[in-house]
Amino acid sequence: MDVRFRAVSPDEPQNFLNEARLSALGLAIYLAGRLALVQSAPPDALKLLVLDDVLIGLDQSNRIPVLDLLESHFQGWQIVLLTHDRLWFETARARAGLNGGWNVIELFANGEADAAYRPTVASRESDVIEDYLNRATVHLGNSDWRASAVYARSAFEMWLKIQCALHSIPIQFSLEPRKIDANVYFNAIEKWADSSQAKPAFAGVLKVLALYRDTVFNPGSHSYPTTMSGGEQRAAIAAMRFVNGATKYGTSALQLAAYLIAKPNAVPEELALAAGFLRVAFMRRLRELARQKSLALPFTMEPREIGPTVLWAAMCTAGWPPKRASWVAGINANHIVFLDVWAWPTLLQMTVAQLNSAMQALNRH
Repeated sequence: MDVRFRAVSPDEPQNFLNEARLSALGLAIYLAGRLALVQSAPPDALKLLVLDDVLIGLDQSNRIPVLDLLESHFQGWQIVLLTHDRLWFETARARAGLNGGWNVIELFANGEADAAYRPTVASRESDVIEDYLNRATVHLGNSDWRASAVYARSAFEMWLKIQCALHSIPIQFSLEPRKIDANVYFNAIEKWADSSQAKPAFAGVLKVLALYRDTVFNPGSHSYPTTMSGGEQRAAIAAMRFVNGATKYGTSALQLAAYLIAKPNAVPEELALAAGFLRVAFMRRLRELARQKSLALPFTMEPREIGPTVLWAAMCTAGWPPKRASWVAGINANHIVFLDVWAWPTLLQMTVAQLNSAMQALNRH
């Protein structure tokens, strides 16, 4: 086997590559071997993959791509991923929760001095946000409001981080990322929605969360004595459940819109949010087309203020190629979703039929 690293072929890779590179190389060979072997196995052969802390030598930036690889190349396999690293456990759990399909179990070594010692086994929700909300509900039922608020806030902060990761939303840089508070993520999401000209559609979600941002979701409110009521915490947990459920399925704006549109008995706020995700997807495509065309636009100090109407008019003036005729006609026919200036009351009147029509038009591209 020939190993090459940056145009160098070391005779003894184990003495040349560092631990992280050796771990990655060994894992790549192992996974490739498993895939090769299963091709000659009987159709009903067990496809089982057990990885016991094999990623411990990799940093976080190289661990996440392994999860993506497992999901893309090992569909139909039973995968057991074991680790004693709490940070990696939480990271993998949050990442796996985006796509579902994982069972999460924790083992605790409590009471080892006991002769009849048995580890404690705890099943968790694959959706880390839902798990935090369940724990918050349990503590609330026991009248432990402080513990309940801590878990509710954890769910809020995790949701913010996942949204920033899903939509590649930039946040304010800090030399100490752990000290970046929830307000930084919340404000970044607001700015992202504004730049996509979809902020009115996100108004409902952001408004719901903002109601509790300074109380239940604020760590400064959890110290003794607390003034939060049980009713306020119940409302905050319910609000967080609604927001998580409305933004949970899908890794792109278009997928999230499709999930909300197809959701049985979707409430007006969820359909408004679907319209927002459709506009986010539309603006991304429109900006990419404008970039490809090297479209000239009037200079502005705030490029994010260039809305869909202005950009669409400029593209139409420049001229569309004939192959885009069907797409252009579809966008114009669904102008209320893609081009019109929105107001919250208008968004609450969106129908499933309208949104389905808009999604079909967008997909003609």
